[in-house]
Amino acid sequence: MTKNNRPVATMMMPLENRREAILELATTADKTGYNSIYLTESWSYDSTLLLTEIAMRTEKIKLGTAVLSIWGRSAGTFSMSAATLNKISGGRFTLGLGSSTKQLTEGFHDVPYGLPYQKIRKILQQTRSLLEGGRIPLDPNSDVRPLKLNLKDIGKIPIMLAASSDRSIELAWELCEGWIPFLYPKSNIRKQVNKFHLSEVLTERQKNWQIAPIIPAIANKDRALARKGASWVVAFYINKMGPVYRDTLKRIGFADEIDCVLAASKLEGKPVVPQDAEALLSELALYGTPDEIKENLEDWYEAGATEPCLMTNPNLNMDEIKYNVESLAP
Repeated sequence: MTKNNRPVATMMMPLENRREAILELATTADKTGYNSIYLTESWSYDSTLLLTEIAMRTEKIKLGTAVLSIWGRSAGTFSMSAATLNKISGGRFTLGLGSSTKQLTEGFHDVPYGLPYQKIRKILQQTRSLLEGGRIPLDPNSDVRPLKLNLKDIGKIPIMLAASSDRSIELAWELCEGWIPFLYPKSNIRKQVNKFHLSEVLTERQKNWQIAPIIPAIANKDRALARKGASWVVAFYINKMGPVYRDTLKRIGFADEIDCVLAASKLEGKPVVPQDAEALLSELALYGTPDEIKENLEDWYEAGATEPCLMTNPNLNMDEIKYNVESLAP
């Protein structure tokens, strides 16, 4: 826990494809008091299988996906994976889902990337029904018998949704145990929290709604090197992963900073956040000495985060991974 006894999670950037590095992160985090470890899924490992190995090597740390793509699996597959992982881990699993990106959906799964809202709603409703022991809600025109998960005593499995549009965030509030923001400004998290809590009537689930922002977090005694690492991560997603992140940030109010990042990255020939866009970097990432990061992490809690997830850069050596995890441990 943090100095105020608040939980913190950890994860690796999706570009990390060394199994031993991910396992090192997980086992170190388990020993040093992190509340959760999340794995994303891109175009390398099946994260549900890797989480199974992590479950067998750890004792207390919670396990989650952040996130699995709604375009890469069916609700039936989501429910089977979640139920299996929750049983194997002794009730430590959280299912995180999201719409992913057009590039990954079409460039790897060869699935058309349509408007995701209705797809997300359908997957959430079907998966929820299956995990709660019900039959899968099928299209009303279907002439087949809807099935249910053939497992008992799977425990309660929280479902989180990664979202950046107002409409999808509202869907997370309506149907999920929580929200996973990524590359989403901490100041705007507070605005979303304030909006939702204007409701006069809250369900029990909404009273305990979780917010687990994924935050690039680069610890180094050399502050310039730490900034360089955080700058690369943020600029990589803005430049390389399609329009979703940059369009969201422009809509929120960072259009000038996004233009600066794109121009500087083109000039440098690599992803970079220039000093002119420092306001954006400070809203999205944490960097500096471990003490500086821990102090600035408090701003995320104050913005409404209940379990900030510190994302470690890929391709670090084992000593660097251990330093980043241990030095930022709660």
